[in-house]
Amino acid sequence: MQPSLPTYSLQLRAQGTRAFYEVMFRIDRRQVKRRVGPAWVTPAGKPRRGRPRDGCLDVAGAHDRAREILTEQAVKAADLQASSPTFREVALDYMRWLERVKGAKPSTLADHGYALAEPNGTTNGQVMLALGDRPAAEVTPRDVENLLDALAASGASPRTINKRRALLGAVFTYGVNSERLKNWSR
Repeated sequence: MQPSLPTYSLQLRAQGTRAFYEVMFRIDRRQVKRRVGPAWVTPAGKPRRGRPRDGCLDVAGAHDRAREILTEQAVKAADLQASSPTFREVALDYMRWLERVKGAKPSTLADHGYALAEPNGTTNGQVMLALGDRPAAEVTPRDVENLLDALAASGASPRTINKRRALLGAVFTYGVNSERLKNWSR
């Protein structure tokens, strides 16, 4: 099944004396720009008549190529989403790495374990409730800020909030460095 294509904007741009088409669209809440190809236009930027010379695109050809680019990007995003680990998986890997490789102190492991705990009778599990089941590559800085705001609203001290911020940063840094989050760049 082919993924649904996002809406796009086809723009005519110039760089020096050369004109080209560029497509802009959003995938996973990120704006993407891709060059479509050289434009078959007059020096004034108006479409030329006749068949475009080899390698150049008229408006219809540019729209066709833009839709091909959108399809490629949508398929790539769908594949990435299907293979992307959840935040919970990356956090658990981080905890194992911290214990086995880094040799963290028991107090650090206990504190991080409490912060990343699942909700149960003794912990509220706010981090895992907010981020646990989401693909880690889709978590945005806005999501982290919303979580930290919710912690502050629940009465957590500024020190606790800063510790959670540092822990979340460490989990994502570990995910990127260990290549669990290959194309994560937010």
